[in-house]
Amino acid sequence: LALFLEKHVYPLFYNIIMPTASSSKKLLLDLGIEKKKIVQIPCGVDSSEFVFSSLEKKSKIPVILTGGRFEAWKNFDSVINACFSLKNKGVDFRLVIVGTGEEENNLKVLAKKLGFSKNIEFPGEISRKKMKEFFSQAIVFVSSSAPNVGIPNIVLEAMSSGCIVVSTAIPGVKDLIEQEK
Repeated sequence: LALFLEKHVYPLFYNIIMPTASSSKKLLLDLGIEKKKIVQIPCGVDSSEFVFSSLEKKSKIPVILTGGRFEAWKNFDSVINACFSLKNKGVDFRLVIVGTGEEENNLKVLAKKLGFSKNIEFPGEISRKKMKEFFSQAIVFVSSSAPNVGIPNIVLEAMSSGCIVVSTAIPGVKDLIEQEK
Protein backbone atom coordinates (compact mmCIF):
# COMPACT_ATOMS: atom_id res chain seq x y z
CA LEU A 1 0.00 0.00 0.00
CA ALA A 2 2.82 2.43 0.88
CA LEU A 3 4.52 1.89 -2.48
CA PHE A 4 1.20 2.35 -4.26
CA LEU A 5 0.65 5.66 -2.48
CA GLU A 6 4.21 6.78 -3.14
CA LYS A 7 3.96 5.94 -6.80
CA HIS A 8 0.67 7.77 -7.26
CA VAL A 9 0.92 10.58 -4.70
CA TYR A 10 4.56 11.70 -5.04
CA PRO A 11 4.14 12.64 -8.71
CA LEU A 12 1.52 15.19 -7.68
CA PHE A 13 4.09 17.21 -5.70
CA TYR A 14 6.08 20.01 -7.30
CA ASN A 15 9.20 19.11 -5.29
CA ILE A 16 10.14 16.39 -2.85
CA ILE A 17 12.59 17.63 -0.23
CA MET A 18 14.62 14.93 1.44
CA PRO A 19 17.84 14.49 3.40
CA THR A 20 20.89 13.58 1.38
CA ALA A 21 21.13 9.83 0.95
CA SER A 22 21.87 8.40 -2.47
CA SER A 23 19.82 5.26 -1.79
CA SER A 24 16.75 7.33 -0.86
CA LYS A 25 17.07 9.31 -4.07
CA LYS A 26 17.42 6.06 -6.02
CA LEU A 27 14.21 4.77 -4.43
CA LEU A 28 12.33 7.86 -5.61
CA LEU A 29 13.84 7.62 -9.10
CA ASP A 30 12.85 3.93 -9.23
CA LEU A 31 9.29 4.99 -8.39
CA GLY A 32 9.32 7.17 -11.49
CA ILE A 33 9.75 10.53 -9.78
CA GLU A 34 11.41 13.05 -12.09
CA LYS A 35 14.99 13.83 -11.06
CA LYS A 36 14.32 17.58 -11.25
CA LYS A 37 11.60 17.27 -8.57
CA ILE A 38 13.97 15.76 -5.99
CA VAL A 39 15.65 18.35 -3.79
CA GLN A 40 18.25 16.98 -1.41
CA ILE A 41 19.30 18.85 1.71
CA PRO A 42 22.55 17.70 3.32
CA CYS A 43 22.29 16.40 6.84
CA GLY A 44 24.73 17.78 9.28
CA VAL A 45 25.64 18.81 12.77
CA ASP A 46 27.54 21.82 14.00
CA SER A 47 30.89 20.14 14.55
CA SER A 48 32.08 23.14 16.59
CA GLU A 49 29.74 21.92 19.36
CA PHE A 50 31.87 18.78 19.75
CA VAL A 51 35.37 18.38 21.08
CA PHE A 52 37.43 16.41 18.61
CA SER A 53 39.51 14.08 20.75
CA SER A 54 42.43 12.32 19.16
CA LEU A 55 42.96 8.69 20.15
CA GLU A 56 45.76 9.78 22.49
CA LYS A 57 43.29 11.93 24.46
CA LYS A 58 40.66 9.22 24.81
CA SER A 59 40.01 7.19 27.97
CA LYS A 60 42.83 4.90 29.13
CA ILE A 61 40.49 1.91 29.08
CA PRO A 62 38.98 1.91 25.58
CA VAL A 63 35.31 2.88 25.48
CA ILE A 64 32.89 1.50 22.90
CA LEU A 65 29.82 3.72 22.75
CA THR A 66 26.38 3.19 21.29
CA GLY A 67 22.99 4.66 21.99
CA GLY A 68 19.47 5.52 21.00
CA ARG A 69 15.97 4.36 21.79
CA PHE A 70 16.06 0.80 23.07
CA GLU A 71 13.88 -0.79 20.40
CA ALA A 72 14.38 -4.20 18.82
CA TRP A 73 15.22 -2.81 15.35
CA LYS A 74 18.17 -0.88 16.84
CA ASN A 75 19.93 -4.25 17.42
CA PHE A 76 21.71 -3.33 20.66
CA ASP A 77 21.64 -7.04 21.53
CA SER A 78 23.98 -7.61 18.57
CA VAL A 79 26.36 -4.99 19.97
CA ILE A 80 26.38 -6.74 23.35
CA ASN A 81 27.01 -10.13 21.73
CA ALA A 82 29.82 -8.75 19.54
CA CYS A 83 31.45 -7.06 22.52
CA PHE A 84 31.14 -10.24 24.55
CA SER A 85 33.11 -12.00 21.79
CA LEU A 86 35.79 -9.29 22.01
CA LYS A 87 35.98 -9.75 25.77
CA ASN A 88 36.41 -13.51 25.34
CA LYS A 89 39.36 -12.77 23.05
CA GLY A 90 41.04 -10.86 25.87
CA VAL A 91 40.27 -7.32 24.64
CA ASP A 92 39.90 -4.92 27.58
CA PHE A 93 37.27 -2.19 27.14
CA ARG A 94 34.11 -0.69 28.57
CA LEU A 95 30.81 -0.69 26.64
CA VAL A 96 28.49 2.27 27.21
CA ILE A 97 24.93 1.97 25.91
CA VAL A 98 23.08 5.28 26.25
CA GLY A 99 19.29 5.48 26.12
CA THR A 100 16.06 4.04 27.40
CA GLY A 101 13.14 2.17 25.96
CA GLU A 102 11.13 -1.00 25.81
CA GLU A 103 14.16 -3.28 25.25
CA GLU A 104 16.19 -1.95 28.20
CA ASN A 105 15.40 -4.80 30.57
CA ASN A 106 16.06 -7.42 27.86
CA LEU A 107 19.48 -5.87 27.18
CA LYS A 108 20.40 -5.88 30.85
CA VAL A 109 19.22 -9.49 31.19
CA LEU A 110 21.34 -10.48 28.16
CA ALA A 111 24.43 -8.78 29.64
CA LYS A 112 23.86 -10.56 32.95
CA LYS A 113 23.22 -13.91 31.26
CA LEU A 114 26.55 -13.58 29.42
CA GLY A 115 28.30 -12.66 32.67
CA PHE A 116 29.24 -9.40 31.04
CA SER A 117 27.36 -6.89 33.24
CA LYS A 118 30.43 -5.42 34.95
CA ASN A 119 31.82 -4.31 31.56
CA ILE A 120 28.64 -2.55 30.42
CA GLU A 121 27.32 0.79 31.58
CA PHE A 122 23.68 1.79 31.02
CA PRO A 123 23.60 5.50 31.97
CA GLY A 124 19.98 5.87 30.81
CA GLU A 125 18.69 9.01 29.15
CA ILE A 126 21.32 11.73 29.42
CA SER A 127 21.79 15.38 28.52
CA ARG A 128 23.49 16.51 25.29
CA LYS A 129 26.37 17.80 27.43
CA LYS A 130 26.88 14.36 29.01
CA MET A 131 26.63 12.68 25.58
CA LYS A 132 29.40 14.96 24.31
CA GLU A 133 31.52 13.81 27.27
CA PHE A 134 30.93 10.18 26.32
CA PHE A 135 31.88 10.96 22.70
CA SER A 136 35.12 12.57 23.87
CA GLN A 137 36.03 9.41 25.84
CA ALA A 138 34.93 6.81 23.28
CA ILE A 139 37.27 5.30 20.74
CA VAL A 140 34.54 3.52 18.80
CA PHE A 141 30.91 4.44 18.21
CA VAL A 142 28.61 1.64 17.00
CA SER A 143 25.46 2.33 14.98
CA SER A 144 23.56 -0.94 14.85
CA SER A 145 20.21 0.11 13.40
CA ALA A 146 18.35 -1.99 10.88
CA PRO A 147 18.52 -0.61 7.33
CA ASN A 148 15.37 1.52 7.50
CA VAL A 149 16.80 4.87 8.54
CA GLY A 150 18.49 7.71 6.69
CA ILE A 151 21.52 9.54 8.04
CA PRO A 152 21.54 9.35 11.85
CA ASN A 153 22.80 12.60 13.39
CA ILE A 154 24.42 10.60 16.17
CA VAL A 155 26.86 9.13 13.62
CA LEU A 156 27.80 12.65 12.47
CA GLU A 157 28.24 13.68 16.11
CA ALA A 158 30.48 10.68 16.79
CA MET A 159 32.59 11.48 13.74
CA SER A 160 32.85 15.13 14.85
CA SER A 161 34.20 13.88 18.17
CA GLY A 162 36.95 11.75 16.62
CA CYS A 163 35.28 8.38 17.16
CA ILE A 164 35.85 5.51 14.80
CA VAL A 165 32.38 4.60 13.53
CA VAL A 166 31.29 1.02 13.00
CA SER A 167 27.86 0.77 11.43
CA THR A 168 25.38 -1.49 9.78
CA ALA A 169 24.97 -0.70 6.09
CA ILE A 170 22.09 1.71 6.50
CA PRO A 171 21.57 3.90 3.43
CA GLY A 172 22.67 7.27 4.81
CA VAL A 173 25.73 5.93 6.57
CA LYS A 174 26.89 4.30 3.35
CA ASP A 175 27.09 7.87 1.97
CA LEU A 176 29.31 8.94 4.90
CA ILE A 177 31.64 6.02 5.50
CA GLU A 178 33.84 4.16 3.11
CA GLN A 179 34.53 0.55 4.09
CA GLU A 180 37.76 0.21 6.11
CA LYS A 181 38.65 3.93 5.81
